[in-house]
Amino acid sequence: MIILLAFIPTFLYCFIIWFSMPVNSIDIKKCTKWFICGCLSVSFLFWFNWLFPEWFIPSGAGLLGDSAEDKLLWMSFAQIGLVEEAAKGLSFLAISKGKNDHPITTMVGMGMVGIGFGFVENISYAKQYESGILIIRSLTALPFHLILGLIWGWWIASGDIKDWSGRSRLGIWARQNPKGKSILWGFCGMILVTVLHGLYDFNLFMKSPSSTSLMFMQILLCICIAYLGTKNLVTRSRKPFI
Repeated sequence: MIILLAFIPTFLYCFIIWFSMPVNSIDIKKCTKWFICGCLSVSFLFWFNWLFPEWFIPSGAGLLGDSAEDKLLWMSFAQIGLVEEAAKGLSFLAISKGKNDHPITTMVGMGMVGIGFGFVENISYAKQYESGILIIRSLTALPFHLILGLIWGWWIASGDIKDWSGRSRLGIWARQNPKGKSILWGFCGMILVTVLHGLYDFNLFMKSPSSTSLMFMQILLCICIAYLGTKNLVTRSRKPFI
């Protein structure tokens, strides 16, 4: 029953993405594979915890300081944001390496990994606490994972588009090193979503009177970023849809 309750909003968000994207820009089979990969990406967290157990010890915050706020910062950005986003990225690359997909497909594919991760995370929270938690998480954490995936997907897709112009040293280097550009753009995307994820969690952990308002403002801001990213890829890419 919990799985069904968690899947209904997940399916709804996937349908919204499919319905709102350009016609023939999304390969259902590929997106299904990415979604499954997102579900399985949670396993990377267990592997990381096994390989680097010290990473999840609160005392690791000593790198920042020993106050309660410093420990929350370490937990939000390093223990949760960085590790979870890295798990999604590794899962995406596992089945996307060497593929020549349309930029929109790449962007949506990373979003499917994100919502797959959020789907499994919701099931875990519902089993740990109670099924009622699915309501609020389906309106907040689940779409946030999807949106972060779309934002990172924009960076990955942009890194593969050979349209960089300009005479700056960065522009010249990007034109001469397309593989290096892809790696750099993907890394920048990872840094951005890690920061956004960390800010989201840190805001909730602080439990201030404005935490809820700030949370929804951040979600809306990220939705706008993802929307603009989609329009940007449609304009820049000359590759035909499926």
